[in-house]
Amino acid sequence: MADEQVFFRKTGEETSAYVLVWMFEDRGRVTVEASIEAPATDDGQYETLNFKGDPQTVLRDAVEYAALNGFDLRITTDGVEWPTELGSLVG
Repeated sequence: MADEQVFFRKTGEETSAYVLVWMFEDRGRVTVEASIEAPATDDGQYETLNFKGDPQTVLRDAVEYAALNGFDLRITTDGVEWPTELGSLVG
């Protein structure tokens, strides 16, 4: 990601559907998945995303998908340290 980007953590108080990028450790390796999440009060039908793999690729694809489809993007790291080369993570 050429430009410094700023990403926001999932707060649990999101009021509309968003793209969630979930970073976790799988067999000693950092893996990332992206999905569309929505609050319980949202009864919209959303497609299933199939983004899974290395952090840079999944994040790039998730950012593009969110931008093209009008979604916010949120991050959860599940105890994994955020790689600073991906941008800044706040929240």
